[in-house]
Amino acid sequence: MMKKAVDVGRFRGFKVNVNLHFQLLQFADDTIIMGEGSLENFWTIKSMLRGFELVSGLKINFVKSKLYGFNVDARLLEAEASFLACNTTTIPFKFLGISVGANPRRRETWKLVVEAMTKCLNSWAPCCVLKSIEKIQRNFLWGGGAEERKVCWVKWDQICLPKEKGGLGVKNLELFNLALLSKWKWRFLNHDNAIWADLLRYRYGHLPSLLLSGLDITPSAHSSLWWRDIISPGRGKSDSWFKSNISCCVGNSNNIGFWQFKWYGNQAFCDLFPYLYTKEAIKNVKVSECLRGNGLVPL
Repeated sequence: MMKKAVDVGRFRGFKVNVNLHFQLLQFADDTIIMGEGSLENFWTIKSMLRGFELVSGLKINFVKSKLYGFNVDARLLEAEASFLACNTTTIPFKFLGISVGANPRRRETWKLVVEAMTKCLNSWAPCCVLKSIEKIQRNFLWGGGAEERKVCWVKWDQICLPKEKGGLGVKNLELFNLALLSKWKWRFLNHDNAIWADLLRYRYGHLPSLLLSGLDITPSAHSSLWWRDIISPGRGKSDSWFKSNISCCVGNSNNIGFWQFKWYGNQAFCDLFPYLYTKEAIKNVKVSECLRGNGLVPL
């Protein structure tokens, strides 16, 4: 229905650039509709939602539905919220227990998560938040309460080991967060044609080149906090692990760095021949850029 509405010109989505537009994002049973704040768009949304109800026999929960406006007149937003029978709200908002749109570096952003953990045990975050959650877990395990300090008879690293290795299988939150960030890197390399990859490529450049490069990548001042963690999660703690445990095949050579690719064993040319590497004018030169006919560009 959304694709048809866009094709016939009845709905205009959020425009990133000429070739990249977003209209619909979905996760589980949640749907986000993104578009211009025009009257025609609101009428189209109303028609599609009603059409979905008639076709599927399901009912949309408009009480839980929210309307967000960015650079939209407040009076227009309120009028259209009334038209759609939903409420307006602002960023940040809570989704699956996480505050979306808030600064993840602030302790206050994770207050709801810590409170949820405390409530649960009593009856991907900043280091201080991870420590707070681990403290709640340890106190619950050894004493049943989050406030009273108890003696920990076994090291927490041992508790986090799998059961077959003598642990309880409790997740190490720091390592789990790093694993999730590394999974995003893997997704970048294997889902290069996804629409979310187009958005990140538009903003940050060619993803495989960035992630496979052996060079230190410095995020720009306009990079999001999430992207900075992807580039160098844990201040490089898992970055070296990720690069040392993946390999790639040479195709058209557009994504392969001549000096950074592991041509021999697990070592790149820049490590095998450091003296020659210092003479290279373009440190991140690609193989396709080096090849001219059957020869290489001279250093």
